[in-house]
Amino acid sequence: MAKNILIVDDHPFLRMGVRTFLEKSFEDISCIETDSVSGTEAALKNTAFDFAFVDISLGGEDGLALAGILKQKQPDCKVIILSMHKEPLLVQKTRDLNLDGYLIKEDAFRSFQNIISSGNNTGFILSDKLNTVMSTSGKSESTGSLVSMYNSLTQREQTVFRLLAEGLNYKEIGSQLGIKHKTVLVHRYNLMKKMELGDQTELVKCGMKLGLIDSLV
Repeated sequence: MAKNILIVDDHPFLRMGVRTFLEKSFEDISCIETDSVSGTEAALKNTAFDFAFVDISLGGEDGLALAGILKQKQPDCKVIILSMHKEPLLVQKTRDLNLDGYLIKEDAFRSFQNIISSGNNTGFILSDKLNTVMSTSGKSESTGSLVSMYNSLTQREQTVFRLLAEGLNYKEIGSQLGIKHKTVLVHRYNLMKKMELGDQTELVKCGMKLGLIDSLV
């Protein structure tokens, strides 16, 4: 029976590359591409997937949260993050969401064939490049503490956190989320307290450590 594979990325060339590679490597697969949260949710209603490769950043949308929802809706699907970020914090977040793996885009293609072939493998799939910077568990005291604090935020607070880290001001965030800018200030106060952050600079640095935004260097 054909394996159904979902590829979630907002870059069409990346999606095309993954799909082309998989279709040339296997005869019994069916690939579906999406580039957004809404597109993915629509695909989930129509198809039961065996594998899903999900990017973290989807044009400003949170791909990691989407991957968690995907796993909840289709627990038998192997949900694997496919990202450019190498932060161990993100790997732990992936584990915390009970996802099935984390691959770095630059060396993912060498892993695809083994992943699809050994579909019954229940171990956590980790990119070879990440093995050099973290242990198999992907945990450390500092990593666990930061991720734990981030996980303590509400979904709205996490969204405000990411938008603040990206440099949006209160009015811009309020407009994007459809809320008053004073409400944004309340969310900022609460998330800063929960994350034990003192100012915007610390928030941005924390966002980079969590892999929510790209490093400035």
